[in-house]
Amino acid sequence: MSGINTQYVMSTAPEAESGFMASALGVLACGCLLVAILFPGLPTTLVFCFLAAVFSFYRVDIFLFAAVLLLPLSPVMNTGLRLHNISSLLQLSMFVGFACYQFALGVSLQSWILRKGINRLAVAFVLVVLACTLVFHRPTTSSMRACSELVAGLCFFLTLGEWVQSESQVKRILHFILASGIAVSLFGFYQALIDDYGDLYFWLYPKQAEILEPWTGRITSVLNYSNSLAGYINLVTPIAVGLLLIPIGARSKILAAVSLAVCAAALLLTASRGGLGSFLTILLIAAIYLTQQAKTRKWLLIVSLVTLAIGMILVFGVIRTPWAEEDPSTAMRFLFWGVAGVLFISSPILGIGYGNFRDLYDLPGIASGVFDVHNLYLQLLAETGVVGFVAFGAMIAFIIRQCIRALRRPKRDLSTIVNFAALGGVIALLFHGFVDFLFIVSPQFTSLFWLILALVVVTERWQQNISSIKTTEIANGSGL
Repeated sequence: MSGINTQYVMSTAPEAESGFMASALGVLACGCLLVAILFPGLPTTLVFCFLAAVFSFYRVDIFLFAAVLLLPLSPVMNTGLRLHNISSLLQLSMFVGFACYQFALGVSLQSWILRKGINRLAVAFVLVVLACTLVFHRPTTSSMRACSELVAGLCFFLTLGEWVQSESQVKRILHFILASGIAVSLFGFYQALIDDYGDLYFWLYPKQAEILEPWTGRITSVLNYSNSLAGYINLVTPIAVGLLLIPIGARSKILAAVSLAVCAAALLLTASRGGLGSFLTILLIAAIYLTQQAKTRKWLLIVSLVTLAIGMILVFGVIRTPWAEEDPSTAMRFLFWGVAGVLFISSPILGIGYGNFRDLYDLPGIASGVFDVHNLYLQLLAETGVVGFVAFGAMIAFIIRQCIRALRRPKRDLSTIVNFAALGGVIALLFHGFVDFLFIVSPQFTSLFWLILALVVVTERWQQNISSIKTTEIANGSGL
């Protein structure tokens, strides 16, 4: 089935929110929740997964938007399975339900999963990682957890890239991402106000208390680490910047302005130097690719310089902040980078297995099984070797090239905002990657990263449909 035919079939499929089907799904949800309350543990997990799969099969948009809004929440619970991350189970269940829907329509695997260039490279990267980890090495608890979260993120990407079709869906998803960014930042402000992590934090991550450093003033919000929060914020801020510079509605612009201001303040409270540098990079990219007026470009550059100045003041401790305090993080990073280099040399082609670094480093005075390399490039080289590193680089290079090509189009619309969000997010990832590795550490970052890439696939499909229509019109006009 061709891409256009698939679009037609999906657009004419009956909507789940109408009439009897919506009522039936509501009754099913209540029944499943009752089972979850009466039988916690594995029964609860199975009911949760079944419910997510059913809602995905019927493409209930309310469920989709709720999943996006609650993306920052990734509680670790006793699921009765080896995978304890609720968000990963949700994404895998959504993929199963939506795959059943696709197969019911007669959509082939190739026309759905492998039709787009980003899809093929993303699938290839994940398959390479799985091969390097599970085929050539003995699976460990750390590698199984890391691989399961990576696969879940890919499934989330493949599901949303085909589920989302209309501009209204994309707008709502962007709005919900901004709203989640505001909520996450506000909880971070609450942490700064009470000068503690808070009870909710330890409810979400009960095991985190065993390895968590004492409170130093660096907010984490509902993520597991302050640098993870900074990385997550730097996936939200490009969306806000895009909606500010390319307004698609007054409400969108107001929401974007509030989100950008709140998230920027929260970013400073994370005291993440890599996060601040990534944020400045996003603003500079916006000045290059989004602004068409010299005045707007000038103000963006001024904001970048002011933000840099504030950050430098905080870094050098003119005012009291966590940045002004001595911490061993820099020395620890150098130690981890050295260990990662040694592990890469020991297995340069296939690496030591994705997620296995924390089980293999052995440094005196540093707890084992806790830390990662704190460097995107060294961690990929050490854990997946040259093969995995090249596969990841090919995917990222393709995304950057496609986004820049889309941003060079003279027309400024929703597609421009999505492609800028993806470009800004990827560049922020690469910049922040010099001092942190966020994929394994932060499931929320991983999920949002894949979600933004899925929206790029959606907008690419719009451009291809427009080109097909123009080609048909030209052919009809010429009498062919």
